[in-house]
Amino acid sequence: MTIINEIYASAPFGEEIVLTLTISHSGDAFQGLAISDGDRAIRLARSYRDLTAVEESGEYKTYMAAPIAIQRPERNVQGRQNLSFQIDNVSGEALAALQAAQESGGIVTVTVRVYRWNALSSGPAEAPISMRMVGARVTRQSARIDCAFGDLANVNWNRTKYTATLAPGLRYW
Repeated sequence: MTIINEIYASAPFGEEIVLTLTISHSGDAFQGLAISDGDRAIRLARSYRDLTAVEESGEYKTYMAAPIAIQRPERNVQGRQNLSFQIDNVSGEALAALQAAQESGGIVTVTVRVYRWNALSSGPAEAPISMRMVGARVTRQSARIDCAFGDLANVNWNRTKYTATLAPGLRYW
């Protein structure tokens, strides 16, 4: 039984689960922001106050408190199910950065980490989950980020395409 399953099952007093989001961009959309910590990422925590936690690399990072809601994917036959994050009352600087990242066309990665409130300095309670942002709706009051792991249903099983130039024996004479 993992630590997180034990917390969910027993709900010990004073033990809270803190969900954090790290939104990073491959380009320079987040560069120079006061909230980005200088490393091209926005860090948000579902908490009432800012917190500092240790990531899996051993570095201490500061997460800004934000009301975050999660909408689980609906069941469908598309092959790609989106996980949505609703972030309300985000600062104007974060909203401007998300809009710039969306317009620049670079890859935006969202990493979800789960921490125990009493053990922020011991690292995440479970392995982080990284997803790619596939869409975002940004308004003045909130941001909704749609993320996906990938479209596994429409991916070729054998990623090497055998063509006549790669394998000359395939050519029909």
